[in-house]
Amino acid sequence: MAEALVDLPYLTDTRPNLKAKQYKYIQSASWCGPCNGKMPGLVASYKALKKQGVEIIFLSADDSADKALAFLKKYNADFPVVLRSAPEVAKLPGHVHSPTLPGVRLVDKNGKLLDDGSPMRGRPN
Repeated sequence: MAEALVDLPYLTDTRPNLKAKQYKYIQSASWCGPCNGKMPGLVASYKALKKQGVEIIFLSADDSADKALAFLKKYNADFPVVLRSAPEVAKLPGHVHSPTLPGVRLVDKNGKLLDDGSPMRGRPN
């Protein structure tokens, strides 16, 4: 798991905790209304999640780094961000490209799926 996280082309200086117990992949975009609705809560919960051993890996569906970074700045987000179109994202253990946004998957430190919070499955994000 850690090797895949190290290889990602991050847009921010923030890097994930490589010793986290779990990783939450969040697929989102600046143009997505539901994603904008979820961002304030996600940003507010990030520090508490980290204390619980959960690291967020934010996978932006925006078509440019500039748009993704502007979205993060809008919400004062401080978690690791990568464009989900980066080829390295496909190597993330337990990651599956979400056909809808926001898309959420929780995996353990080995990449085993713990929860698929996809809106298509009727689960909360």
